[in-house]
Amino acid sequence: MRLFGLSSPALLALALARGVLAQNSTFFHGATIIAFDEGSSRPNVLRNSSLLVVNDRIAGLFENNSTDELPPGTEVIDATGRIISPGFIDTHHHLWQTAYKTIASNTTLAQYFQRYGEYGPAAQHFNPDEIRVGQLAGCLELLYAGTTTVVDHAHGDFSNETMDAALDATLESGIRSFFAPAIHELGNGYSIEDQRYKLLSLVDDPRLDNGTVTLGLAYDRFYMASQTEVDSFWNIVR
Repeated sequence: MRLFGLSSPALLALALARGVLAQNSTFFHGATIIAFDEGSSRPNVLRNSSLLVVNDRIAGLFENNSTDELPPGTEVIDATGRIISPGFIDTHHHLWQTAYKTIASNTTLAQYFQRYGEYGPAAQHFNPDEIRVGQLAGCLELLYAGTTTVVDHAHGDFSNETMDAALDATLESGIRSFFAPAIHELGNGYSIEDQRYKLLSLVDDPRLDNGTVTLGLAYDRFYMASQTEVDSFWNIVR
């Protein structure tokens, strides 16, 4: 969910993502709400309407501010003059690369792979703190722009430490993420087997039980790896 102020471009998605979870029940009153009409499969704009959130779920939309009785203790927020819309879903991102922002805008695809991709110099020169900063900045930037869910092809995992740094930053941000560590053959000694063991260790990470960050896998080696390797990762997914 996103909330826009018409008098200001500032987006309050981050505040909502954290604030709603802290409230038992919140009622946004008098807003313009961008909903969805399942019959026509088109957006449905509801003006001067209201939205009820219970815990971390949307519990009701009320056109023309007509509501049933609200749950006891509901916090009422006057959203008059603002727009509430669904959060965007980003289906492909490399969040650690936010550290490159502004320096590679005119890069060709070949130059990108050579200079800034997972097989470029970053594996030798990015330390865990730098991966964490890029990852956290990317997550917060998405939230500020209205993206509340992201699929993160996390190929900045050049070591156990950089993978931990990226995951720590993702959890800290509060964004909903499918965090997918990449399996890649690097030249720094971080072997495929090391990466497999690290992925297995994350399967049982208790921090991933909160429902916000879900473990995934970014695997591009189906046509270059041995069948044994492919089967080993496919079995982890299963």
